[in-house]
Amino acid sequence: MRPAGLATVCNDIVLSGRRRIVELGSGISTVLLARLLCQRWPPGGFRIAAVEHDARWAQWVTEQLDREGTGADVVVVHALLAPHPEAEGDLTWYDAAALTAAGWRATPPYPFSMTGWPPARPWSSMMSSGPASRRSCDGGSTRPGSTSTVEPTRPG
Repeated sequence: MRPAGLATVCNDIVLSGRRRIVELGSGISTVLLARLLCQRWPPGGFRIAAVEHDARWAQWVTEQLDREGTGADVVVVHALLAPHPEAEGDLTWYDAAALTAAGWRATPPYPFSMTGWPPARPWSSMMSSGPASRRSCDGGSTRPGSTSTVEPTRPG
């Protein structure tokens, strides 16, 4: 996530009192948001759920969260990229079976969502990549009064 995008998300967390965040793609932003939420809420007072397609990266993020003592309030779910019925052409999205097995709802709404998109995709393909990105952009993935943001992520 670019610094301006992260600043926007942090401002929304502080100004809107967000406690529940869904992040599609994990990384340094996951760690920084966990730090911010730990400053604002007691243990158990917030929840971050992040989906990550890269198993090694998901493990690194999880280990970093554990080192910082924030892992109890953050879950990183490993879900491979797979064909999806709502994706256009040969584009992939996070495997629905992996999300369901991890106890995730397969479809929104979520109180706050940050959507990257699977790696190595041009910006123009993001809207057709998968259901969550389209729902995030058209307002269907969040409840009234909630926030959704789409932000480029690290290269694949």
